Amino acid sequence: MGIYDFDKYLDSAERRIYEADYSQSSKDTIFEFESQLFLEGISKARVIKYLSHCSMFAKWLDTDIKSATESDIKRVVAKIERSNLSHWSKLDYKSAIRRLYRWLGKPEMVEWISVRVKKNQTKIPEELLTEEEIKKIISAADNPRDRAIVAVLYDSGCRISEMGNMKIKHVVHDQYGAVITVNGKTGMRRVRLISSVPYLSAWLDLHPHRNNSDAYLWVGHGTTNNGNQLQYQAFRYLVRKLAKKAGIQKRVHNHLFRHSRSTELAQYLTQAQMEEHLGWVHGSNMPSVYIHMSGKQVDNALLKMHGLAKEEDAKPQLSPIKCPRCRTMNGPTSDFCCSCGMALNSVAATNIDNMQQLGMQLLLEIGAKDPKDAQELQGYLGKLKEVLSESNSTSISDE
Repeated sequence: MGIYDFDKYLDSAERRIYEADYSQSSKDTIFEFESQLFLEGISKARVIKYLSHCSMFAKWLDTDIKSATESDIKRVVAKIERSNLSHWSKLDYKSAIRRLYRWLGKPEMVEWISVRVKKNQTKIPEELLTEEEIKKIISAADNPRDRAIVAVLYDSGCRISEMGNMKIKHVVHDQYGAVITVNGKTGMRRVRLISSVPYLSAWLDLHPHRNNSDAYLWVGHGTTNNGNQLQYQAFRYLVRKLAKKAGIQKRVHNHLFRHSRSTELAQYLTQAQMEEHLGWVHGSNMPSVYIHMSGKQVDNALLKMHGLAKEEDAKPQLSPIKCPRCRTMNGPTSDFCCSCGMALNSVAATNIDNMQQLGMQLLLEIGAKDPKDAQELQGYLGKLKEVLSESNSTSISDE
């Protein structure tokens, strides 16, 4: 079925047209247009969008679609342009109107409608997610699946439809991390994962169908959708909930992770490499857009010219943390090694020290009340202290 229940959305769109208060003639025209779209091989998702926009157009038109004049169409387009709709929604409406009248054999009535993207409609860097904010969102998750979803969504830069339809068999681990196979607009492609691999591995270890390679990778683990493929709305709700919990003030949605990752990768990859990694058509202008948005190369060059920039390049904040004891790779937000329990930063090590001090204080308080209980507790506490000391003694410090 996929993460989008298109049959449900199509039925809903058709029902709204049947129940609309505009003329039956316009309804018949829209349904004939729908049939033609399917005959041309247009995707169900795109057909649903055309139906929705054509239905609203018919409602605003106040006359039959076939009998409308160019002046009638201009009046509706002007209404759309004056509205508070986003630039992209306005483009969708105008594209639907243009296609509708071209199909009706009246292209001259809509040739004046512009559907070009304005240059100032791309997101500015301040609207994108920083790597530090990504770490906060990952840390806000309270279970391995949710941490893995956020981490993979950013690390891969995938479209949510590509990631949401993955199966367990599409994940292959290797000596460097993992490679996933996704199916997108440009067909199947391999995507290298690095920083998200520890989170993904932790989720796979707990996956309810981990022994079934044909099972969907992202499934529900609650009472209502346990083991079933997550739908688009579930992904949408999850990232918004976690961003809010993490205190992120920006408008966070699934595709923002792709925008943010693309801008980050533009600092390191060539145009051809970005096309391959992110699934863009060869020759697309998208890489140049993100290279322009990052602007870091120009910033560094100007700062270096004035002696204000560091010579070395900053390391990505979302790099995995290798445990110095057992060499296990841990997620960027990890405080302790997931394999041996060693503290991975100075804060975690300090917390261990504090736990030891609290334990000793508790022992003294109990000993003052009952020496027998204190002796038994001291044995348990000694064993705990050995474990904590072992984790603390070789812990790494923050750099």
